[in-house]
Amino acid sequence: MQASRARLFKEYKEVQREKSADPDIQLICDDSNIFKWTALIKGPSETPFDGGVFQLAFSIPEQYPLLPPQVRFLTKIFHPNVHFKTGEICLDILKNAWSPAWTLQSVCRAIIALMAHPEPDSPLNCDSGRQYAIPPIRRCSIRCPPVSRRRPPVPPCLAALCSCSVALLRRPLRSSCIATSCWHPPLLPHRPAALRSCRGSRAASPSAQKSKEQQAAVAVNVIHLKAKLPRR
Repeated sequence: MQASRARLFKEYKEVQREKSADPDIQLICDDSNIFKWTALIKGPSETPFDGGVFQLAFSIPEQYPLLPPQVRFLTKIFHPNVHFKTGEICLDILKNAWSPAWTLQSVCRAIIALMAHPEPDSPLNCDSGRQYAIPPIRRCSIRCPPVSRRRPPVPPCLAALCSCSVALLRRPLRSSCIATSCWHPPLLPHRPAALRSCRGSRAASPSAQKSKEQQAAVAVNVIHLKAKLPRR
């Protein structure tokens, strides 16, 4: 225990002396217990953790430096090798790869390196490990032709249909049809008759047109006769 205290006092002096040498790491020793430390580390650049400050808690055993310290994140972090609830860190130097040559400062530096280069093959956070296992999206090297903003041309059948409907709308109305109340609205493009006219069907014969006009004239005469008859 005396050896561990001497080692921790030595590291404390080095931290105070080299505080400005490593601005990304700030180690703080507990005033009442030298075996309790806190560290503030900055997220590595060019990573999702860039610009963040993360707090670590150190619990150092009495057999230190023969045994590694217990380190966990106090700040919530989404990382494959960090448990999201407890903050436990999966790092080999904190388990079977520990060496007495490691210090608390070097442990913080190794944790920063782990944040920049995670190991998704042995995750503590399976959800984050699956996200890192997905390959990144690559930019397609095939250049697509530019999209034209011009209005596409109208098919010939639709163009003929529209011109036929316009001609029907502009046709003058006959006074005989209005007098007999047999007038109908002009045919629209979606009606079968308009489609038949666009397909080139033959126009009505002159005799048929003349018979229709005669029928309309008879109907008008009947209306006038009924109007002149005295009412009972």
